[in-house]
Amino acid sequence: MSHTVRFPWWANPALLLVVGLCVVLYSAAAVTAQQYESWGMPAYATPVEALAVGWVLAAALLGIVAARIIRRPVALGWLDETSRFLKSRMAAVLMYGLAGLAVLGYAFWISGALRSGLTLGEAIATLRGEPGAVTQLKGQAQTSAGLTTLTQFGPVAALLGVARRRLANRGGWLVVAAILGLSLLRFLFYAERIAFLEIAVPVIILFVALPPAQSRWVKARRRVVAFLPLILGAAVLALFAGGEYLRTWSWVREDSGSFADFIIDRFLSYYATATNNGVLYSRLADANDLDQVTFYALNHFPGGLFGTGTVDGIDFDRWWEAQLENYGNPSLNNLGTVFPMIGELSLAVTLVIAFVVALGSILLFRLARAGHIVALLAVPVMCFAFLELPRISYFTLGRSTPIVAGIVAVWFVYDLWRMLPRRTPTQPSGDAS
Repeated sequence: MSHTVRFPWWANPALLLVVGLCVVLYSAAAVTAQQYESWGMPAYATPVEALAVGWVLAAALLGIVAARIIRRPVALGWLDETSRFLKSRMAAVLMYGLAGLAVLGYAFWISGALRSGLTLGEAIATLRGEPGAVTQLKGQAQTSAGLTTLTQFGPVAALLGVARRRLANRGGWLVVAAILGLSLLRFLFYAERIAFLEIAVPVIILFVALPPAQSRWVKARRRVVAFLPLILGAAVLALFAGGEYLRTWSWVREDSGSFADFIIDRFLSYYATATNNGVLYSRLADANDLDQVTFYALNHFPGGLFGTGTVDGIDFDRWWEAQLENYGNPSLNNLGTVFPMIGELSLAVTLVIAFVVALGSILLFRLARAGHIVALLAVPVMCFAFLELPRISYFTLGRSTPIVAGIVAVWFVYDLWRMLPRRTPTQPSGDAS
């Protein structure tokens, strides 16, 4: 059977980077002060900030143009070699090992909640959307640095499962189903949508990028894939609505209009206020010489090996909540990506980063289309990160550290496998007659 890699037009990380920056530009330039006031915060974004985003967008576009100019040929044979690697015992051990670490992380999480007194009745109350149920469950199911973080190996394990099944015809769907199921529980009971989406979105992208070797409905499949963003957009909105029903609607239903109007307004507020909060934080970071967002993962690394996640002796998350209580809305606390980076690193450094990220995403995308195993895993994760760019700085968060470490582990094992001697068929002696 011959395998191919066909990433759909909408799964290009450079395209999604541009889309994410356009959303930030729109939020900075077009959302009115009255709209921000309706969300419980002053407007901090001005035309000056919109101009800064425009420069960042231009730098990203320049990086894309530079990548188009750099026509370095991609080595042939990556896809065949990836298929052989995925058939190996080393790939199987790696996939199940990463999945096992993820399941262990969920076990720590669930056992911790049970030890804290979580009952079946409280879990059912969360599903029913009773007021305060999610908050109470979150208080009991506390994370534990270095233990529950193991759950974040799940995305890499799930992506390996898809790749093994599609390219090597080996077992993998069980791992994918298990990781997705556990993350869905985390969404339902912990109101953490991102825990499900950061697995589901990359898995879907890789699933459609690796079509089956034999299919009877090729044309129909291509049509569905072409319009899949509309389907996925509706699904994400539905998940958002479900999460807000469990977490927020029970508190505001008496003072709000219809649930549909509430969800649309809430969805828009998540992205627009992230930009507005980012501008606020950018000013605070510049005035106080902060580096808490760009280096969040390092500052919160277990054991404090790389830094401290505090501002004036106060944990950064609590410090930021205090700033929002004084200058914003604590219930809308996302920071975005662009403005915190500008405030902490300067606009000039941010422009260089935008250029390099856009350039690198195109080059990595070419490797993924050629079938390189590392790029096949990295590109779907990058697509999700760029979709979240207006709302959060995904790659600087601690939750992304195990994902990056998992991809690096795949890279290491793959290179190790390539160095092993290959068995060659024994040629029969004598002349063939």
